[in-house]
Amino acid sequence: MRLFKFKTLLILVAIQLLAVFLFALLEISIEGIKPWGAGLPSQFGKQQTVWILTQYHVLKDLFILILVITGIFLGTTGTTGKIYFNWRLLMVLFSFIILIWVGEDFWWNILHPCWNWALYRLTYQTKFIRNCWIGSIPADYIAGLILIFLFHFLSGIGKKELFYQAIRNGGVTILGLIVITFFLILVTGFHTRKLEPATTKEILNLFYPQESNEIMRQLLEKGLLK
Repeated sequence: MRLFKFKTLLILVAIQLLAVFLFALLEISIEGIKPWGAGLPSQFGKQQTVWILTQYHVLKDLFILILVITGIFLGTTGTTGKIYFNWRLLMVLFSFIILIWVGEDFWWNILHPCWNWALYRLTYQTKFIRNCWIGSIPADYIAGLILIFLFHFLSGIGKKELFYQAIRNGGVTILGLIVITFFLILVTGFHTRKLEPATTKEILNLFYPQESNEIMRQLLEKGLLK
């Protein structure tokens, strides 16, 4: 497997991040103001299946996984009609899947007009394993970044000429994600975005009924409600 030249890598990372951006907007368009598929018109999509995932999330993520794996076969068969298993390419594509999951999850909050940083932190700390933070970052996001780098690392292992390129590719991908994330935070005003009280209360009552009044009080004290 031949890994990417630096210019090609930058273009590829830009395309990947564009895919993450569009996917976050697509999810916002589908879910509306209510996260986790709670506002979907079909009860089928709302039913929880695996851990906290609804059937909607499971089907969505399986679609991405199958789409990426299909890309491996389409990219390696060429015109011979034979399928070649390229495990190095598989590692790179797995890193792309993790990039989509990590980037889209956080960018959903940044781009959604009904969320801001304070609401994100207050709600993220009360749900499931998401009360585990490292500094100002949820631990599962840190784990996602580590996996992105790890898959790139594995794609170059065993070949010296590929190894350093693989490490560079992983580093540039993570750096690109972080830079664009901060850019989106600044452009959208995620930290200072003021929320509609009625909509915010509706969301909180749906997912955090016991904590809703306290969260609303803290948002009001911070001046983040209209």
